[in-house]
Amino acid sequence: MMAKETVKKRIEDPDKSISYTEFSYMLLQGYDFVRLYSDKGCKLQISGSDQWGNIVTGIELIKKKLDGEAYGMTSPLILDSSGKKFGKSEGNALWLNSTMTTPFKVYQYFMNVSDEDVSRFLRLFTLLPLPDIDNIVQKHSENLAERFGQSELAKYVTETIHGKVAMETAVKVTEFLFGEGDKLEHLKELTSGEIEAVGNETGLFRLENQDMSIIDALVNSGLEVSRGDAKKSITAGAIYLNEEKVEDVGGIVDMNSAINECLILRK
Repeated sequence: MMAKETVKKRIEDPDKSISYTEFSYMLLQGYDFVRLYSDKGCKLQISGSDQWGNIVTGIELIKKKLDGEAYGMTSPLILDSSGKKFGKSEGNALWLNSTMTTPFKVYQYFMNVSDEDVSRFLRLFTLLPLPDIDNIVQKHSENLAERFGQSELAKYVTETIHGKVAMETAVKVTEFLFGEGDKLEHLKELTSGEIEAVGNETGLFRLENQDMSIIDALVNSGLEVSRGDAKKSITAGAIYLNEEKVEDVGGIVDMNSAINECLILRK
């Protein structure tokens, strides 16, 4: 460990330092490789290029402890146009498990990549023929505001991971939340599954009684932390129910005005 150039530089440089956590991480991951080798017969670890030192540590441990041979293979890290990688440390990790990263969030991530990343990401994350990608990029460049390239990329990746139904739901949720037009008309067209998906992203509050005061609804839904804050927001004109400004602090949320069995409460 001490002989590794990356560690040596951090220890010898008076302007730098290395924590015990960082120092021991190579050993921990290296030992993990040892256990995979001995317990599962794993001889190859594949990772991003930033894990090279950790893999080499495992290879050395396997050789010294078990007199075995193991191998590592790395690939260049995928960075966005700002130089950020995909991962937990950057706060932009995308999980394949839908309970950890919903289809909507996958879709939104790729809808919001920069124009500079569209062409490269289409080549990295899709199996579209190159002529098709060139056509998408060309159409995208004709009107960047329409985000055509991001849309094609987001649809492809979301469908690949979660399937066509989940992708179409993510598109509809996006149109409902961010699209132009009358939200109440959009609400009429949503299925129960799509409404559930909207609720999962924005917050879903179920009324236990037919009617509830607007103050209680704001607090119980989590839009406000207290009744006092709810009253202040209403007085300030910040609360809308079914897209109409709420002006009466004593108002009632009435399910008779529900659309598709839903009300839209927003701040």
